[in-house]
Amino acid sequence: MWSVYAGRAYEHHLELFREGIEAEFFGNREELIEKVDYYLSHPEIRKKIAAAGHERCRKSGYSDLDRMRQLVGLIGKVSN
Repeated sequence: MWSVYAGRAYEHHLELFREGIEAEFFGNREELIEKVDYYLSHPEIRKKIAAAGHERCRKSGYSDLDRMRQLVGLIGKVSN
């Protein structure tokens, strides 16, 4: 089972995930607490977002292994 990603509402995060569909974002402590309370009381919605976020990561190459492959490719380009 996966968890819902909840992070600060930085532009970079909003480019990677669809808010409320694949992840959840917050701007301050109060908003974070509100969203945590909401998703704790709505487990089916939480599970749906977690699954969609996991699928986004899988399809978009956001895993640690995918990122390492990208890094090795960049190092190879720079060293040649």
